[in-house]
Amino acid sequence: MKKEKKITKIEFDLIENGLDFILSSLEPILNQKNDGQLKYSILHISAGVELILKERLRQEHWTLIFDNPNSANELDMLSGDFQSVSLETSLLRLENVCKIQFTDRERSSLKELKKKRNKIEHFQVNEIDAAIKSLVSRVLSAIFSFVTEHFYYKTFAPRTQGQIDDLRKKVKGFEEFTRLRLAQIKDELETAIENYEIVNCPKCYQETLPVSNELQCLFCGFTDSPHKVAELYVENIQGYSRYLELKDGGHFPLDQCPNCYDESVVEIGDHFYCFSCMEVWHRIQLAECSGCGNLYEPHDDDNDICDACESDRYTRWEKANP
Repeated sequence: MKKEKKITKIEFDLIENGLDFILSSLEPILNQKNDGQLKYSILHISAGVELILKERLRQEHWTLIFDNPNSANELDMLSGDFQSVSLETSLLRLENVCKIQFTDRERSSLKELKKKRNKIEHFQVNEIDAAIKSLVSRVLSAIFSFVTEHFYYKTFAPRTQGQIDDLRKKVKGFEEFTRLRLAQIKDELETAIENYEIVNCPKCYQETLPVSNELQCLFCGFTDSPHKVAELYVENIQGYSRYLELKDGGHFPLDQCPNCYDESVVEIGDHFYCFSCMEVWHRIQLAECSGCGNLYEPHDDDNDICDACESDRYTRWEKANP
């Protein structure tokens, strides 16, 4: 019986492949000509980012690039015939096992890119040019920092070193776009700051969205209904998932406005903002009704319930005590 050959060494080029995916996809975004180019650019950048993250996991231990490390074996790894780790799990393992910390901004940008990748793969391209460029700028900055901080440049082959140098130039190109765009809207933004609250746009992530009647981002032009903008803010900027929160019995922090009754109130810092009627409250000015769970403006004798619940309770009492 022929003895099975033991695999003693496996060559990997995950980081080189990842950088190839990213670098080959940036020009169509900076000089966007058609949706077809944009679609494949986003798909390839997302794939490249995940390959680079997986290479750092592999350096920690090769089993970490498997979705289920307990089923990992070298033959499957060599053939590529296995279920690899997801982006979400990669980030968790990098933080928990490799002790690599990501900022909230980095984490949200990487996850948003993945969301766009999934949307484009299964549906269609319907994105704002400036928003895509802004997001890619943030992703490139995050992945460039990751590569330079958690890999050893001198150990790379000359080709990979050249890729990293090229990535550095591309990052500057996208940052230059962001700088120029912010300069273009400088006067408009300063006027908006004097009159409205300004929050981060859930599409381009720039702090350029006035909470006003128009509810339109000055940087990328994104706008939608107050409810939709508020919902995207909670998901993209604050990082909540309505599905996961409800699935786990939690609370998706998008509330009904006690003033206009639209579901468009978001807690940002120490304040509650209504994206519909533009009302703003300090956190201590609102309370959660113990009856319906909605926010309301409390008063001394409200019994911890809102006026609607108080009225409903009184109506039910009258019916029970004619």
